[in-house]
Amino acid sequence: MAGSSIRGNSGDGQDALSARLNSPTAIAVDGQGTLYIADTGNQSIRAVEPVSGKIRTLLRELQNPEGLTVAPNGTLFFSEAQRHRIQQITLSGDVSLVAGRTGENGFNADSGDATALTLNEPAGLALMPDGSLIVADRLNDRLRRIEAPAEIISSNLQSGRIVHAATFAEGPAAPGQLLSILTGELSRPDLAEVTVDSMAASISYSGKTQVNFQMPYAVAGRTRVTVELRVGGAVAHRQPVDVVGAAPAFFESSGLIVAVRPDGALNSDATPARSGDVLTLYGTGEGLLREAAGLQVPFLPTSLEIGGTPAEILYAGAAPGFSGLLQVNLRVPEGIRLRGRVPVTLKVGAFQNPRSQVIVVQ
Repeated sequence: MAGSSIRGNSGDGQDALSARLNSPTAIAVDGQGTLYIADTGNQSIRAVEPVSGKIRTLLRELQNPEGLTVAPNGTLFFSEAQRHRIQQITLSGDVSLVAGRTGENGFNADSGDATALTLNEPAGLALMPDGSLIVADRLNDRLRRIEAPAEIISSNLQSGRIVHAATFAEGPAAPGQLLSILTGELSRPDLAEVTVDSMAASISYSGKTQVNFQMPYAVAGRTRVTVELRVGGAVAHRQPVDVVGAAPAFFESSGLIVAVRPDGALNSDATPARSGDVLTLYGTGEGLLREAAGLQVPFLPTSLEIGGTPAEILYAGAAPGFSGLLQVNLRVPEGIRLRGRVPVTLKVGAFQNPRSQVIVVQ
């Protein structure tokens, strides 16, 4: 795979088989097939690209790199025996300390913050399925377990925020509500996982900068939860979210509620609603559901007004085939005094959607 069988330090940018290595000690392979080599005698870590077969130096001027392991998201963990520490490097190139006190060797404790503990020539590494890291702490004659070292959050992923999926506004969330995590670019969105107070949350979409998920119904009764987004086991975003009984809001397009007429046309300035028209609106955040006549409807009482005039609700409940999506079928009432863009107010218990949400009425 790499090395010309001649000791040395050369070959970057060339075929790995012609490169000179110096006492390679450990290897690791990521999900893309990149081969990482602890080139110990050259005090470096080198990488062999899977398609071209060319070698490059990833890190240099280390002090006896002897252990390597790579997480599913591409984060590489490596030990430096003579600096008595474990570090990680992300795909974006960020290097951070995982365990040990740089340059200090010994044994000061067997538990606590991994970056406050002293190691003594750490060597081999292994990443476990639960995200914990096993370290061969060689001169301390121990195998040591570091809980989820990927808890160190990469600096380029700290700008994330959790928003209402319908309005993209921050605020409290309701049981069963659809939410979006907006974050820095994710290296492997296909490996995204979301938990809420350690409960797995259902993901409906995962892209480079956005992950949509549903708040578990089991959060009912809690006032605050912690939402975590992990990518390949590494924490990409963590945020506390307040929980309320309901947080209703409709989805919008071009500043208007997505309101569909029976003929399939969307409500718009060109196709306004008239008295007696039936519209179907879609939203989320109605909170807990209950069964009624074989349908799932909000547990809390619901009412709706258009321009301050009560409107008949033909149906308000779960939309077929999409968990977390609220469907409201309504009839536009007679006697609406307002015309043009008119506010729609949906109340679920004591909670209502934003006052800025409107449809067009003629």
